[in-house]
Amino acid sequence: DLGAYEYDGTFFSEFTPENRSKENPLNTDISFRVQNKKYSKDELSISIEVNNKKYTDYTIINNNGSTTNTDMYVRFAVDSLSEPIVDVIVRVLSPENQNEYQDYSFFTTLFSAPSDSKQNIYVAPWGSDNAGKGTFADPYQSPNKGLKEVAAGGTVHLYPGTYIIENIQWPTKDNLTLTSFEAGGGNNKNVILDGSNAAESCIDIINSVTLNIAGLTFQKSAYVPGKYCICITAPEGIKTITNCIIKNVSRGICISGANNVNVINTKIINPSNKIGELGIAIVNNCLNVSLENCLINNLGGGLCIDGRYTRVTVNNCTFWPGESYAIFNQVVPEDNITILNSILWDNGTTAKVQGIGRMYFYNCNVKGGVAEYPGADNINEDPLFVDPQSSNFKLKGGSPCIDSGTTNILLTKDIENNPRPLGYGYDMGAYESTCTTYLSEFAPEINSTNNLLDTNISFRVQDYKYSKDNLNISIDLNGKNYSDYTIVKDNGSLENTDMYLVFDVDDFSSAKGCVTINVSNPDNIIIQKPYCFFSNQEIIFVAPWGDDTNGLGTTSNPYKTPQQGLDLVAPGGTVYLYSGTYNIETIHWPGKDNLTLSSYAEDGSISSNVILDAKASRGYIYANQPINLKIIGIIIQNAGNWPNYMGIDLGPLVKSAIIEKCIIRNNGIIANAQRLKVSNSLIYECKGHGILLKNTKA
Repeated sequence: DLGAYEYDGTFFSEFTPENRSKENPLNTDISFRVQNKKYSKDELSISIEVNNKKYTDYTIINNNGSTTNTDMYVRFAVDSLSEPIVDVIVRVLSPENQNEYQDYSFFTTLFSAPSDSKQNIYVAPWGSDNAGKGTFADPYQSPNKGLKEVAAGGTVHLYPGTYIIENIQWPTKDNLTLTSFEAGGGNNKNVILDGSNAAESCIDIINSVTLNIAGLTFQKSAYVPGKYCICITAPEGIKTITNCIIKNVSRGICISGANNVNVINTKIINPSNKIGELGIAIVNNCLNVSLENCLINNLGGGLCIDGRYTRVTVNNCTFWPGESYAIFNQVVPEDNITILNSILWDNGTTAKVQGIGRMYFYNCNVKGGVAEYPGADNINEDPLFVDPQSSNFKLKGGSPCIDSGTTNILLTKDIENNPRPLGYGYDMGAYESTCTTYLSEFAPEINSTNNLLDTNISFRVQDYKYSKDNLNISIDLNGKNYSDYTIVKDNGSLENTDMYLVFDVDDFSSAKGCVTINVSNPDNIIIQKPYCFFSNQEIIFVAPWGDDTNGLGTTSNPYKTPQQGLDLVAPGGTVYLYSGTYNIETIHWPGKDNLTLSSYAEDGSISSNVILDAKASRGYIYANQPINLKIIGIIIQNAGNWPNYMGIDLGPLVKSAIIEKCIIRNNGIIANAQRLKVSNSLIYECKGHGILLKNTKA
């Protein structure tokens, strides 16, 4: 080998079909040679992925190894192939937990080279803009020439290599694609557009057309202050940037006054946050902007939003800005910024979220927290990245971000094209964890209702690396630890685990069972899965003289705060408030459907003396989940300062809200919900709007 060290890992060779070979039959098996001079075949775990489908069963057709090394030929029988291009990844896992892989491609009889026409233009660093024809065999040299010559609806394919560019002005032709290309077909990761000589943006998009930019790496080592690598100002047309890398830049992407922009599976990264200024700017009233599976690392600031009626959705993104903010929103309250399943973290001390506008956070991990913003199920815990200082933002086993995302999204892949979700649910961040341990089939089910107070806890444990004898498993239920369990079904082997466990737990009297499953393995990785379920307590009582810590939510032993009652009542249940004044801050309505918050008198009727005296800066009762809710017989008063004089604030995800027999004083109702009904209620002495409706059927 080159260098001072000889490679001592696994060798792959003699692939059949061969790499980049053509016209293979559709029923081809995969075979290759595996060599390892340190471990025997019994110590290696070998698998392949063929067009994203995993295979673990193989036949050894020739074995020249021994008890101390491996040298064998293996064959995998795979399903019949139905695609022209076949991507194969060979994986080998050694006892040192070293995960080695080799990827390659071949082509079936269905494959044919793209046609040489104006619908397909080819560009290569070794091509010629003057003498070239833009064909597969005789390409142009510059992306600008390709975009000029391609027909509307066509594709410009860039061969691997580095293109020194000054500025690409996107043409007025509709439905163009600019993408990386490999001679054998498919995308290539080594297509680099270098803007070192550019005084302006690498790409300017000012015309309202639909376009797609895919599989390209942009770099601009000049670091021109205030200049963006990609600048989009076209108001109409669908603009999509996917599977791209933008690195070593002053600023990444600017979206200004542009609607319908999608940035997907894209990394905006710098080696140091001392160089960059900003990852993405969304300014001047942009609608329908979406960021999915993106990583923004070391850009000084992550995402800056400015505009009056801006609409932005951020799904499964990871922000590590360095020493500044991850998201800064300086727009007025008419905007709508929704962040889901994302991680906003770094090793600095600056707050990760700043701004005055309206932002909604769901199932996010934010350093410093987002308690002042509406949303639900957010955490403020170390995400346990593998190595953030080396830009490895994958999740370690035991990360609180694993299986903690909301399922209210449609993503099926992560930034590396791994399936989503893996395990029980979606992970937070751009990377879906490939942790070896999976927990599933919980009983009682997560967030289930009407469970008995003497319920046992059972679930399934799977680990594709270790047997059950190598795992330590325990649970905590409402603060008490249990380590004894019964195996009711075992489908595992000496090399893996697949079993169903039952823990016999003590009876408990609270409405909510909080479980944490703890699993540790020989790699010293601890996996923890927290979840909750509910007993048959569908009615909960709250009183100013109650106790959130020791109360049971009953008529004789109520909780103290409405928030505690709403958090612990079963879906479909009712929280009754005894007469009195509750001097507490914002109530965040949980994501359980068909809850009712109602006043309560001793005779069981509705009381007229239940007062929620607000001291919050935002709407006193805040809801924004896909639920139906009802509020009955409550006085709500003194909520916040303008523009947030809102006793009830209903976000756009709320399906329907019913408000009956209520008094709302010194504040009002703001509703962006899908449906609102207000009846037999008094709203008066309003310092702001009495009722402010936004896209609501009322």
